[in-house]
Amino acid sequence: MASRSQVGSQDLNYPEHWVGEAKQHWKEFRPKLYEELQKSGKLHEAAVRAAQQTQDDLLDAVNKGQDYQSAWEAVRERYLYLPSEEDQPDLAANPGSSPEEIPQETTTASPTLTKSEAADSAPNTETTSVPLEP
Repeated sequence: MASRSQVGSQDLNYPEHWVGEAKQHWKEFRPKLYEELQKSGKLHEAAVRAAQQTQDDLLDAVNKGQDYQSAWEAVRERYLYLPSEEDQPDLAANPGSSPEEIPQETTTASPTLTKSEAADSAPNTETTSVPLEP
């Protein structure tokens, strides 16, 4: 188990208060998860990872042109402010949102094009004719 100082000093590019906010939110809204993480000694580590991933996703969204407030609203519930156990008992139904499942490094690139990307990149095979002048 990593100590608080080891985990906390790995990467402080996220607001430190997010770690405490995540813990408090999980304690109130996901008490089973909170207790499980606390008993295993991974609570702080999971909260730090959640804060780091939130910061990474937030910066990524802003760098792609989204305004900060709407980006914050879109990403904060993925890792920090998880849905309550009543609303979503199984976090596996929302992959990537469980503090235990948050990868240290992620990528948003996908080798497979979405349907709209494929349609946009497909060559235009339509033929158009220019009306001839009489």
